[in-house]
Amino acid sequence: MNKQICATAGLVSVISSFSINPAQAESRVFQGSVVQNPHGGSVQVVITVNHQRITAIATPIQPTGACAPFSNFAIPTLKSEALASQSANINGVSGASQTSNAWKSSLSFAILNAQTHEALPRK
Repeated sequence: MNKQICATAGLVSVISSFSINPAQAESRVFQGSVVQNPHGGSVQVVITVNHQRITAIATPIQPTGACAPFSNFAIPTLKSEALASQSANINGVSGASQTSNAWKSSLSFAILNAQTHEALPRK
């Protein structure tokens, strides 16, 4: 913190200025790789990081067709677990192991991308 003292017409005031690291001042978005699900379709995870924490996770690309019910079932659970643990080291969803593995792999790439840009600490 820097302080400056200003005097004008007998009045004295102290002005404080703070320096803020831009990486911590705003949310930043990092994409994971597009990962193929062996049973069909692709998965991509995108994370939002603010103050060195994952604050949101989206899955803009997810399996469709026959794999859609598994994705629709698994992704909310995976997202919730990842936000709670702040990592990709989470359990897969039973009955949706291929979707879970592809999702966690894409999340790992997104986290690595954020760590490379110093938005997340390395663990």
